[in-house]
Amino acid sequence: MYYFGTSLNSKGYFLWICDGNNLCRTGIRYDDFWRDEFCPETIADDKKSRKKGDVFYFRRKKYTICYIEGSWNDTRNGTKSVFFTTAKVTFGELSLKIMSIPVCRKIIQQMPFDVRWGLDAEHIEKMNELIKNND
Repeated sequence: MYYFGTSLNSKGYFLWICDGNNLCRTGIRYDDFWRDEFCPETIADDKKSRKKGDVFYFRRKKYTICYIEGSWNDTRNGTKSVFFTTAKVTFGELSLKIMSIPVCRKIIQQMPFDVRWGLDAEHIEKMNELIKNND
């Protein structure tokens, strides 16, 4: 799982690998990635009336992407948290995967707003179970 956003202890946006309890910086050059794959900074620009906590899902090239409007520790307008994987999964499966990784779950839980996943009740129930069983 990859993450574009702020780390758990500082501001500043970076591309991370979510490795269990840790975020690890990738060796990927931003300019190359954005040009060749997709740009997490602008991927949701066509979505109007975005509010903190809104979630949008995308498929771009080989990636399944979960874009969350807002950041857990950066309150400026236009902040975002973007999780993505090369796994071919449904958006519900992606959301469950995000919440099953401790560092990702911690990022989500520290967000000072409700994350509106836009998923069906079954997926929401599974996500709540992940949170309850891993706290």
